[in-house]
This record gives sequence, C-alpha cells and structure tokens, in this order.
Amino acid sequence: MTEESVGKVLEHNWDDLSPIEQDDGPHPVASIAYTDDYKTMMGYLRRVMEINELSARCFDLTTALIDMNPAHYTIWEYRRRILEQLGAKEDLKWLDEATIEHSKNYQIWHHRQSIRYDDDESYYKHEYEITQQVILDDTKHYHAWTHLQWLMKQRLGSVFKLEDELDFVNKLLDLDVYNNSAWNYRYFLLHKELTNKEVLDGEREYVENKIALAPQNEAPWNYLAGIFEKEYPQTLMTVAEKYSDKSIHGMEVLARLKRKDDHEAARTLYSRLEELNPVRKGYWRYMKAGLA
Repeated sequence: MTEESVGKVLEHNWDDLSPIEQDDGPHPVASIAYTDDYKTMMGYLRRVMEINELSARCFDLTTALIDMNPAHYTIWEYRRRILEQLGAKEDLKWLDEATIEHSKNYQIWHHRQSIRYDDDESYYKHEYEITQQVILDDTKHYHAWTHLQWLMKQRLGSVFKLEDELDFVNKLLDLDVYNNSAWNYRYFLLHKELTNKEVLDGEREYVENKIALAPQNEAPWNYLAGIFEKEYPQTLMTVAEKYSDKSIHGMEVLARLKRKDDHEAARTLYSRLEELNPVRKGYWRYMKAGLA
C-alpha cells in the first residue's frame, strides 16, 4: 500500500518546488530516524502548505504520507481541504484499507465523519459495513462503537432499523455477556423507548436472564439501574433482592436503594460488602458513615 502510493507521488513533476526541510534546531534532543522517502515528502508537504496548493498531486502526496504515518492530524486536515477544493469524493477503497490496518487511530474515524455525504444513503450503508467489520473483529473497539452511534444518530429510522440493531447487539451479548460496549450501545438504542411499558418489561426479562448467566458481571447491573432506578426503583429492588446473595453488584444496588428509607438495612449491606469486597472497604465505610 505504501509503495504504491509513494510511486504515484513520484509520477508527478515536483521540479517547480524546493522542499522545506525539518528544522529541529542545532542540538536536537531526540532525533527521529525518518526514512528518506518520508523526509522528502514531508519537505514537499511543508512547501505546498506554505503556498496553499490544493491540487491532485498534493492529494496523492497526502495519501503516501498517511500510509507512512496515519496519526498525522495536519495531513488529514490538509487532505480534506484538497477534497473540498477539487470537488472530489474520497477514495473509499483506500480509506477502508487504511481503516482496517490502523483502526485504533482516531484520525481515520474523524475523517470518515468529516467527509459525510448527506445526500447519499449508500455512503451511510458503506460506513455501517466497514464499522461492523471492525467491531466483529474487535468487539470492544472504542472508536468503532463511537462511529456506529454517530451513524445511528444520523440515520436511525431511515437508513437503519432499530430491530436490526437490536439483533446485532443481542448476538454480541450472546457471544460475550461481559461486553460493556454492547451494553452501552443497547442503552443508546433504547433510551427513548423506555417510557413504553412493553419495552420496559422486555428489558427487565432480557437483563435478568443475562444476570443469571453471570451475577458478578457489573455491566447488566449498571444497565438495569440506568433504566429503572429513577422512575421504577421497586422493580430494580425486586431483582436486586433476588440476586443480592449471589452478586456483589446486586448487593450494592440494593444498599443504594435501601439507604433512601431503611438505613439499618443499608448499613448491614455495606458491612457485608466490606467483608466481600475489601478492596473498596474505604468506600463502603464512607457510604455507611453517610447514613443517619
């Protein structure tokens, strides 16, 4: 990929430009051993940015430099300016390859959002496909999950269907009930639907089944509390009481609910938590001290 993009840059004529070399001062503390190709092309980049050249050869130059150093924010920003000037669309084949190869690089995901084409539904479908591919390869990939939420904010209900996304997240939670990212995405999808009693009842049953699989898994407890604690605390208490002897997290939820009107019960639960989870002993004592 890098050799191909470098070759394309070299096909252009650069005789009209003199590269600006990097100036690290007379006594650099830690010189970086760049390759000769990278040093030469960065020299040309500094020059074309100085004169604000936004041309096809500059576009090819950014491709080669990103292939060499995909985390260079300035090059990504310059590339977007060139695309705008040329009235061109991004080379999605190249961008997809860069995304797969350097998926943990935030600049790539920011770029994908910055070049959005609102009048093109196929763009959103394509973004969804590449994002799903990254998530299925790394099911807790922070940038990919964030990008997926961004896509849903743009087109959930038009290009994308809620039921399809719930199927996707269900499959991931079936594979790994500890996947915090999937739980977070589930809440993102459903938080506007949680005034519907049928949805609430379904979520209680779904989450309780997942808790039964791994009572010490904190993620479904946080999800359940996020849904029920404020508006339906009694529902949450029922589940917490059922699992409080099997789960530290269930016991903590129950203590938090009890401290509102049953301080003695809450105090007993915090004392028990001190024994079961001594790493957080200071916190449990602090919570207990706050009771009248």
